[in-house]
Amino acid sequence: MRKTQLAFCFLFLGVATFIATSSSTSAESVSTGYKTDGIVDLIWAAEHFGYSGPAEMQKAGVQAIKFFNAVAGITGKECDLGLSDSLNPVGPYMYESIWSTEEVNALEWVADHYCITKEQAQLYGGTLFTFFAGLDSSKNGTNATRREPPPPSINVVMTTTTAPTTTTTEVENENWIEELLSLLVVDNASAPVDYDRDDWGSGWSDDDGDCINTRHEVLLLESLGATSLSSSGCSVSDGEWYAAFTGTYVTNPSSLDVDHFVPLANAHDSGGWAWSSATKKSYYNDLVDPQHLIAVTASANRSKGSRGPEEWKPSDSSHWCQYADSWADIKIRWALTATSAEFSTLQSMLGTCDGQPTGTYVPPVSTSTTTTTTTTLVQNPGDTKNCSDFSTYAEAMTWFFTYWEDYGDVAGLDNDGDGQPCESLPGGPAPTSTTIAPTTTTSGVPDNPGNSKNCSDFSTYTEAKTWFDIYFPHYGDVARLDGDDGDNDGEPCESLPGGP
Repeated sequence: MRKTQLAFCFLFLGVATFIATSSSTSAESVSTGYKTDGIVDLIWAAEHFGYSGPAEMQKAGVQAIKFFNAVAGITGKECDLGLSDSLNPVGPYMYESIWSTEEVNALEWVADHYCITKEQAQLYGGTLFTFFAGLDSSKNGTNATRREPPPPSINVVMTTTTAPTTTTTEVENENWIEELLSLLVVDNASAPVDYDRDDWGSGWSDDDGDCINTRHEVLLLESLGATSLSSSGCSVSDGEWYAAFTGTYVTNPSSLDVDHFVPLANAHDSGGWAWSSATKKSYYNDLVDPQHLIAVTASANRSKGSRGPEEWKPSDSSHWCQYADSWADIKIRWALTATSAEFSTLQSMLGTCDGQPTGTYVPPVSTSTTTTTTTTLVQNPGDTKNCSDFSTYAEAMTWFFTYWEDYGDVAGLDNDGDGQPCESLPGGPAPTSTTIAPTTTTSGVPDNPGNSKNCSDFSTYTEAKTWFDIYFPHYGDVARLDGDDGDNDGEPCESLPGGP
C-alpha cells in the first residue's frame, strides 16, 4: 500500500511540473509569506525538483492539489480539515506567484475547496511539495544542497510570466500594526559572543565598481535635487538632503553621516552574531532596501549610537511613526529579534501613525529657494534653558537637537562636548570611561590600539586628529576613522566640530 501511495505521489509531482511550466498571459499575482523556521527546507525542495525558486514550486503545488483531488474523485468541500486555522501565510520570506487567466482557476478551486485564502493555498502547495521532496530524496537521492538562506525579502518575484498591469485600490488595514509586530520575535537573551566591528567588513564597499562607495551611493539616492561630484567623480560634493531625525535640510555632505538604521551592534545583539562573514558584509553595505541606510546629521548619529528605540528616538517626533515602521521592517527582513522593551516602544511609536506607512519615506518639500544653504526651520532660542528645566534626559535631548543643527549648543547643556545634553538626568547614558594615554613600547612606538575607536568617541575634530596622528605612522588607519568618511584623504572624522 505504501509503495502505491508513493508511486501516486510521484505521478502527482510529474503532472504538476508539466502544468507549472506552461505559459500564457498573466492575470493575477499572489504573495505568500513563510516563517524563518523551515525556510532552508523550502528553498532546498525547490532546487531538488528543479524549480526556479519557491514561488514557482508553490504554484505547482497548488495545481497538483487540484489534480490529485480530481483523480481521487473528491468534489465536496473539505473545510472541516481546519486548514484555515493551521496555515499562516505571514512571514519574513515573501514569494509572489503570477497566475495566468487559464491557471488561476486552480488557485481559486483549492482556496474554495478547503475554505482558505489564496495566500494559504500557495502556502499549502509549497509545504506539501517540501514534504514530497523529502520522500523523493530518500528514495532517489538528490543533488540539491541545503544552504544558509538569503536575507528575508519583502518581494521575491517569480519571473516566468509577465505581471499584470491592472491598477488596484488598496483598502486600509486597521490591524496592520498587530500584523507587522506579529512578525517580530521577542528575545531578551544576550548575545553569546562580544560584538567586534571588524567582523562586519572593512567599511563602505564599491560593489558595482564605479568608484562610488556605498556612502556616496546613499547620498546620490537621497538627494532632493541635482548633486555635484568631486573632480575624481567618486564622491558627492554638493546637493540637498532632508535629515529626517532632526527635521532639517542640509546642503553640505560632510555634515552628514550615513547611518545603519538598525546599528551593527544592535543587529549583532539581535541575532546577527550567528551570521556568516558574507552575510554581515551584505548587511553593512545593503542598498537593496532603501530604508536600511539613511543620511542623517552627524550629531544625531552620534547621539543615537547603537541604541534601540527604547533608549533613543529622533528629536523630530513627527518622524516616530516612520522610524518605528522602518526599524521593524528591517528587523523582520533580516530575521533579527527585539527585546520586550524595544517591542513595547515600537508599539507606542506606531500608535502615533495616522495610517500605515508605505515603506518608502517621502520627505517634506524643502522651503529653501536654493541648494547652497541649509534651510533654517526654527528661530534661535538663545541661552534660555538649563538642565534643571527638564525632568528627563529624553526631554532635554529633544529640545537640544531641535536647535543644535542651526545654532549649536546655544544653551550650554552639553558641558563635556560629547553631543549628549544633561547626561545626569534620569534616563541619561551611562558615564564613559576616562581617556588613558597610549601605551608605548621601549622603542617609543605606541602599542597597536586596534579598531577600538569610532568618530563618536571624540567631541571635536582636533581630538580625533590627535589620536589618529599618534597611530597612523605606525599602523595606518587602524580604526577606520578616515575610511568612515568615505574619502580616505588623511583627515579623520571630518564631520566633527572644527573639521575641515
